[in-house]
Amino acid sequence: MRKLTVFIASFVVVLVAGAAMAQFGSYPSGEEKDTAEQTTTTTTDRAPSRDGVDETPGPKVHPDDVAAKAGAVDDGRSDDEPVEPTGGDVVLAEEPDGKKDATEGKDEAEEPEDLWIEVLYPASGQGFEEKTLLFEGEVTPGTRVFAGKYEADVDAEGNWRIVLVLSPGWNRTTFTAVAADGRETTDSVKVFYDAPARKPKPPAREEPKEESPAEWKFAANQTYGECAENPPYDVFWGEGKPGSTITVVSEFGSGSTKVDADGEWELKVTFPDAPYDKTFLVQVKDQFGNVAKFEFTRVKEA
Repeated sequence: MRKLTVFIASFVVVLVAGAAMAQFGSYPSGEEKDTAEQTTTTTTDRAPSRDGVDETPGPKVHPDDVAAKAGAVDDGRSDDEPVEPTGGDVVLAEEPDGKKDATEGKDEAEEPEDLWIEVLYPASGQGFEEKTLLFEGEVTPGTRVFAGKYEADVDAEGNWRIVLVLSPGWNRTTFTAVAADGRETTDSVKVFYDAPARKPKPPAREEPKEESPAEWKFAANQTYGECAENPPYDVFWGEGKPGSTITVVSEFGSGSTKVDADGEWELKVTFPDAPYDKTFLVQVKDQFGNVAKFEFTRVKEA
């Protein structure tokens, strides 16, 4: 019985000693412990620089702790595994360096420039004796200028000029500036044109008629005055300047002849288109403006 008690006591001592040895072996020696502490201190003393800028160290936070605080749920994927966007998620791709959003820094739409026009010359109320006058002024650059249907010359600085014809008395001229977007504005000026008094036109000069020489005279005679022949005709005769032309005219027939050397002439004229029983005018003229008038009637045969 005593031997059994000694054996049990020895077995308990061995178990306790083995447990103590196992616990003692899990702690590092004094030298190893100091080295671990030094390594930890070196690691947390300064964080590595990023892009050449030193960062002040702070308390380390494990990514799992951040996700836990934000309410993230562990989905079982590793950190290196790409995340597929789920319904409702918006994934924005990073833009390359140096490229900015097209709308970034874009100013609001600029308001159109104020449209204006001014007549610099002449001053309103001036009087002029010249019929044509040069008008000058300024306008918003890039704008066209019109005076009615006439367009002025406009340079890049907005200086414009145009020459217009004035009417006698007061002339009010309006100039219209038209912008590229269709906007318009006007300015006007009133000037007086003192037109010279008009001279009356001289009466038309009449060429003097060549007077008949005293040694000759114009005379014309009619032989019948009516005729039933087909075609009807009449004989005219008289006197005139030798070598001059005698002409017989009517609406139904005409003819001409020369005055002979003795100053006498004779001409037979037919009237083929003359209607029956209608009396019409027949004139005998010379080249000096002398005229004799007669009547003729075409009659039917008895």
